[in-house]
Order: sequence, then C-alpha cells, then structure tokens
Amino acid sequence: MRAAIANLGYLPGGDPGVTTHAQTTLTALQAVLALLAPGGRLAVVGYVGHAGGCSETEAVAALFAGLESRDWTTMRIAMLNRVSAPVLLMAERRR
Repeated sequence: MRAAIANLGYLPGGDPGVTTHAQTTLTALQAVLALLAPGGRLAVVGYVGHAGGCSETEAVAALFAGLESRDWTTMRIAMLNRVSAPVLLMAERRR
C-alpha cells in the first residue's frame, strides 16, 4: 500500500456524540502501518476540539513517536496560535 488517510473525531454535520476512540483507532492504524510499502505514507488528522479528541490524537502521536527512526520518518504539524485546531500526524515508511 502506498498511502492512507485517517480522519479522526466525528463526521462533519453528523452526530458529534458518535466519535472515533483511541483504542480502535490505534488498532486500525497499526494494521495500516504494517501494510505500507517503502515510501508509503499514512496521514492522520486529529481533531482536538471535542471530548476525547486530544487524548486520541496524543495516543496516535505516541504510536508514531515509538516507531523505529531507521525505518520510519514521522512528523506532527499543528497551528501554534489556535489550540483547538486539527493536528496533522504523518508517518512514512523508509524501508
């Protein structure tokens, strides 16, 4: 697999009471990471402005931070002047 995108939180315009959850998100993302080919990328957008969103985003960040640096390049992109803005987390398989 060359690329995957995950959009966390709740469906825009949908019921904000129905959200993604850290444990199931981590399980799904670990499966995706295992399928990525060298040069493949996983992008995850975490929405921190709702209940549970910050902890879920931080759980994904911890997953990415724990990936071996010789095999993965990871990054976090966030707005510094809007604390509730979405956060982009990315992982690229190096080899």
